[in-house]
Amino acid sequence: MLKLFLDGWIKTDPEHIGDWLNSSHFKLTSYGKSQLDQIKDDDDYYPVFLDPEATILKLENDISNIDPIALSYFKEALWAIQKNLYMSAAVTMGCASECSIIALIDVVIDYYSDPDLDKKFRKIYSIKAKFELLKDTIRDRGLKKELLPKFEPDKDKHDGLSKLFIDFETILDMMFHIYRINRNDAGHPTGMECDKYIARSQAAMFRKYCKIIYGMIGYIVEAKKL
Repeated sequence: MLKLFLDGWIKTDPEHIGDWLNSSHFKLTSYGKSQLDQIKDDDDYYPVFLDPEATILKLENDISNIDPIALSYFKEALWAIQKNLYMSAAVTMGCASECSIIALIDVVIDYYSDPDLDKKFRKIYSIKAKFELLKDTIRDRGLKKELLPKFEPDKDKHDGLSKLFIDFETILDMMFHIYRINRNDAGHPTGMECDKYIARSQAAMFRKYCKIIYGMIGYIVEAKKL
């Protein structure tokens, strides 16, 4: 409740007299109402900083194949935001991002069962370089053209995979670099300050980030079994 008050979602109600700890002592502000009006059940940008436990639970329910290590790092990032530890949040969200990308890389390597491809990835240390190789592999080997026909009998799955590839080719690259750059900046003693609004926006978009990555993972794993 105190967090909602400090963030401007609720305010004291002058018409109510009594213990301020009682929820009836507060009422929704115009800002709080405007934010609630924008929230939908399937919203990828839910204000996650308000309730870390509920956010993690929803993420687990919506993305059942999410990597538990990535989830653990993201959970720590949310609690860091709650405690105004924004540099810690940037670092842990970067770790959650990297863990998720590596999970996708592992599935792509397994799909192709190509020792040479495996060696290429293992020779690379930088997550940025690994990500670039992942994009090149998906493009050069025509993974999109290879997978889509396998799901043509199921229109919903086919359309879902097609949308994931569009998201992968457009917004995933941007999201990946945001998490990577902010983690690197926060992880070096340069004296930089992390803005709370940036930290919150990064946390809010993590669900969308995961829906793309783990959605792709789910399709690739299923395709290998077909």
